[in-house]
Amino acid sequence: MRLPTTKFKAVAYADSAGAPGSLLSSGTEVVGCTSGSTLTGALITPQSLTAGTPCWIGFITDTSVVLQQADAGTAGSKASNTYTGGAPGTAPAMTGGQASWLLYGNVSGITAHNWLELANNPALGDLSYVYSDTVNDEDLFTFGALSVTPDTIYTVAVKGNIRREAGGSPTLDFRTKSGGTTSSGGTTGIGPGATYEWRGSFFPLDPNTGVAWTASGLNAATSGMKIAS
Repeated sequence: MRLPTTKFKAVAYADSAGAPGSLLSSGTEVVGCTSGSTLTGALITPQSLTAGTPCWIGFITDTSVVLQQADAGTAGSKASNTYTGGAPGTAPAMTGGQASWLLYGNVSGITAHNWLELANNPALGDLSYVYSDTVNDEDLFTFGALSVTPDTIYTVAVKGNIRREAGGSPTLDFRTKSGGTTSSGGTTGIGPGATYEWRGSFFPLDPNTGVAWTASGLNAATSGMKIAS
């Protein structure tokens, strides 16, 4: 199906207590859409985003359109708006519980920190990932401190949602660095499958001390993965 005269403008709103709040930017007008084709709208004022600060992306349109639903989720929101008036400076009251439409933002100028691509729960697969085919490439990340101090830490798990590219037989290790010592834990040379799956390794002892973890030692450690072969 093709709607040759339907008009769209992308919008971005700041978050206000879990709902769209003030307008960050609206987009240039895009006319026409075709079923099965990606529709791209550019923001008039590109936004500088801060990690950990949520925002809302969406669009306004001059007519009702049927959208492809991404999954069975109901995380979307909508509101009535007069298209000719443009995007409201403050988002109107939204009706939640809408279908999870497949909307996403193209981000450019990301600083050289890969954790933004991985800090998604649940994992997003091919929509957000890091990649390398260079042996000994390693990515280690800091994590938030434990919310409570446990009496005993019996083991630490480092896990990832991984798959391999077509062809080849690469392997990777999940790694933890404590002090000046890095370890791959009890499982090494993990061979990713052709589809995404959760794999991991366990670290019963602090690599830096050779004895059981302390809360302070774990809070200071970094963890991630390394291309082993």
